[in-house]
Amino acid sequence: MIRNLSVSGALVRVSGEVAAGERVELHLYLRGDDAPTLAAGHVVRCERRPSGVIWLFELAIEFDVPLANLEAEIAQVAARQAELGEP
Repeated sequence: MIRNLSVSGALVRVSGEVAAGERVELHLYLRGDDAPTLAAGHVVRCERRPSGVIWLFELAIEFDVPLANLEAEIAQVAARQAELGEP
């Protein structure tokens, strides 16, 4: 689950631990179509969250190439997340 998204990276919550430095790929559906944008990068940090939550780990991911062409779409996602509050 994506908690925070920017053109340079993402903060995601996952159920399993992922080591810092590990390569990852996110498939982002930001344009309302069926074709995702592939965002490749690496894990900067992995932190365990409190027991009893569904997503036990929070990963900070830095993208290899900034998603500058999706800045408007990412801003829309951030605005929707702010309206909904903490997931």
